[in-house]
Amino acid sequence: MGKPIVLLFEEMHPVAVAWLRERAEVRMAESLAEESLLQAVADVDGIILRANGTVSRRLMQAAPRLKVVARHGVGVEAIDRAAAAERGIVVVNTPYANDESVAEHCLGMMIMLAKRMAAADKAARAGDFGARYRLIGTEVQGKTLGLVGFGKIGQRVAAMGHRGLEMPIIYFDIVACPQAEKDLGARRLPFEQVLRESTPMKPCCAWRWW
Repeated sequence: MGKPIVLLFEEMHPVAVAWLRERAEVRMAESLAEESLLQAVADVDGIILRANGTVSRRLMQAAPRLKVVARHGVGVEAIDRAAAAERGIVVVNTPYANDESVAEHCLGMMIMLAKRMAAADKAARAGDFGARYRLIGTEVQGKTLGLVGFGKIGQRVAAMGHRGLEMPIIYFDIVACPQAEKDLGARRLPFEQVLRESTPMKPCCAWRWW
């Protein structure tokens, strides 16, 4: 019996692709348009998708050997899970793979905006050194951090802000998170109240970019 056939919707890290090639025949989709994919899945055993493309009921029906659909990411909304369940096709994802990266990115963007780093970088590259008197930033430490959505990534951002920058945490989510509230002193509030009570990142005179 030959190796299973895996169809990739998009490129992945070379190390991951090499690992797959040791265990399967790996093919790359020429197009993510459904009509093109319908021609590509007739003999595939697995599909891996990333940010783009959809695995619909129609696509599954065109893939009689399909056993698993994997999302190289968090959400599985691009996969018809009801159709997969009917066929006994396993749907998997990587639910924790990017939590830390996204949380760090969020915190980094927050600090960048507070310190006006993008504008400062642009000014410095243009030789506009007088911008040091115009681009006044603010400190993040101790500011109230308001989060809309308090899932795994939201809670990680909250932990970084609270433990690293002593930020009080408020959040809005349709689901309460009592453990995070206990661990971080977070308060769950209505959406509008989160917007009102979060500290706006207004420039102040306490800090300059050099």
